[in-house]
Amino acid sequence: MKPELLEKFNAVFEQPTPIQNAVWQRLIDGDSIFGLAPTGTGKTLAFVLPMLSQVDANLKRTQVLILAPSQELA
Repeated sequence: MKPELLEKFNAVFEQPTPIQNAVWQRLIDGDSIFGLAPTGTGKTLAFVLPMLSQVDANLKRTQVLILAPSQELA
C-alpha cells in the first residue's frame, strides 16, 4: 500500500481489522477475492485503500470503478 495512505490510516486507527488484514495484500497483489464480514468491521476501507494505492494520478483516464450495491455505501 502507498506509504502516505497507510500513514493516514495509522493516524486515525490503532490497527487494521481482521477483514482488512485478510484482504489488503491479496488485493494489492491483484487477486480477485470475496470478503465477508459483519457491518461496522471496516470492509469499505478493506477494499478502497488497496484500490487507491494503485491509482496513478498522472494517468488521465478511468482507473477505478466502484459500484455501490446498497444505499448505505453510496
